[in-house]
Amino acid sequence: GGADEDEEYHKVEMQEMYPGIYESSFVLFFGEQLQYYITEESFEGRSEKLTESGILSKSDIVQDSVESRYSIINDVMIGKTLQDYETVNRLLNEYYRKRFLTTKLFRMK
Repeated sequence: GGADEDEEYHKVEMQEMYPGIYESSFVLFFGEQLQYYITEESFEGRSEKLTESGILSKSDIVQDSVESRYSIINDVMIGKTLQDYETVNRLLNEYYRKRFLTTKLFRMK
């Protein structure tokens, strides 16, 4: 038990996009932080060496050009932080409307 219970680590293999350039993507919402560790495996795969670590945080307010469900959730987080509950309610209604339409239009047969 304790404060560290909800801290869970996931190992993700980064994809080589170009020679020597690797990437991995994550969805972060406003106010969230991601602590990361980048390790390199030896050619034999027997050992790992820590090459970089840090924390990514989503604290900026940037308007997405695409009104996706992710951007609506992000705006809800911002609205809650600013205690703008009228906007939060409007956005949640929009989110559930989009989710309802998506499940009706793209239902698996």
